[in-house]
Amino acid sequence: MNVNLKPKNIIAIILLAIFLAINPSCKTKEKVSKEVREAEKIQEEQDKQAQKEYEQAVKEHRKKQSDYAKSLMKDMKKRQKKNNLVRKRSLWDQIFRRNCYKPK
Repeated sequence: MNVNLKPKNIIAIILLAIFLAINPSCKTKEKVSKEVREAEKIQEEQDKQAQKEYEQAVKEHRKKQSDYAKSLMKDMKKRQKKNNLVRKRSLWDQIFRRNCYKPK
């Protein structure tokens, strides 16, 4: 395969490359108003606060549970892992047998 590039084609390719480099397809420096940035900041702070409150509530709930309930949850978690291992499909089945489900 013998390709002869003429100077006119080389210049066209270089100009096309420069044009594509200067004009990216996505805007990375999109201008956002100050009010929008402040609103986003306040929303993030509220989300963090809500997450902290939720984690604190879960922690308190677990602290109030009896030792028997804690041991039952631990046992159930172990059984769940063991039972779900049997139902897990191989990668081959997931890719090539999409419509049928056959546990091992």
